[in-house]
Amino acid sequence: MKKHKHIVHLLLTISILFTMVAGFCTMNNTIVAKEKNFKTLTLKVISCNTYFYLDDSQDFSYDYDKTLFDVDVKDDDSNRCITISKKKGAKPTIDDKVLIYMPASLPFDNVRIKNKSAGMSLCEINKPITINANKASLVIPLPKDFSESLNVTAVSSAMVIKASKKTGINFSLKAKESAVALPKSYSKYYPTKKEYSYTYGDGAVDITSDITSCSFVLKLK
Repeated sequence: MKKHKHIVHLLLTISILFTMVAGFCTMNNTIVAKEKNFKTLTLKVISCNTYFYLDDSQDFSYDYDKTLFDVDVKDDDSNRCITISKKKGAKPTIDDKVLIYMPASLPFDNVRIKNKSAGMSLCEINKPITINANKASLVIPLPKDFSESLNVTAVSSAMVIKASKKTGINFSLKAKESAVALPKSYSKYYPTKKEYSYTYGDGAVDITSDITSCSFVLKLK
């Protein structure tokens, strides 16, 4: 009974988290950066809602309300780190967000995402993706031709991963006190088991997740 109440409380928390990534707002500040090839793109999202899109331009651009949010971009010889955070003292509403547009050419080799107390909707990226989330809400759509890997570590978060039915997936999951929903075509998931694995198709793509007190949904589209 105690565990049932915990799951109900978790799902209520999740519904609030997903509200964070809904709606649109008016942006009044845009920053554009020249394209450069990077080994690693690191995205740090802290206490704000962020949407990522692919754009036909050759530049990264950032569209947001400068009175509410800070966007800091740091480059070195081989890496770019973008930190998106709520400005100190600011009080954004649920509908306020930061929009980040990436060049469709994806001028980086891999992506690392650190998400804390934030809502995030990622664009379709065919690159190796590593995500570390804490009290976050995540929507992660994978492109139809996804041929890389996705690794997720999360605590007290809600996430939806969307993959193509044509993608061969080697899926593994470690879960503790979490609500998990997997495709019906997968073997049955038992919450009492801490570890789960299933290979779909040729298993060419690795998706690994280690979650605690989370809501986790894997959808095939």
